[in-house]
Amino acid sequence: MMWCARTVGVIIVIALAAASSRGPTYDIARSSIDGGGGLSSGGEFDLRGVIGQPEAGPTLTGGTFALTGGVIAAPTMQACPADIIGDGVVNVTDLLNLLAAWGPNPGHAADINGDGSVNVTDLLALLAAWGMCP
Repeated sequence: MMWCARTVGVIIVIALAAASSRGPTYDIARSSIDGGGGLSSGGEFDLRGVIGQPEAGPTLTGGTFALTGGVIAAPTMQACPADIIGDGVVNVTDLLNLLAAWGPNPGHAADINGDGSVNVTDLLALLAAWGMCP
């Protein structure tokens, strides 16, 4: 019976040692009800903003990490990004919208590749996706 108590004791000590060696935990303690959304990635970390997302104030820092709050200005991803008007088909209407938005135009739906400019790269992407959206 004594060996059983010792075995249980050794198991508890090993479990406690393993639990304490997991490394630091990360916590963002403040939050607010916002309409944010999107994904930010860096290294091995991802931060997804959703309703009730962490409130970052101007900037939170700790160790080698920094988190800056504000509006996430990212294009909305859709199943068929070349469908500029969103009618389920890439056709001449989308082409005309792309041509009308030609030039520096960050955030416009015609900026298919999201580089801040509607140009030949976006035109080629539109032509490659011509037809019904999946």
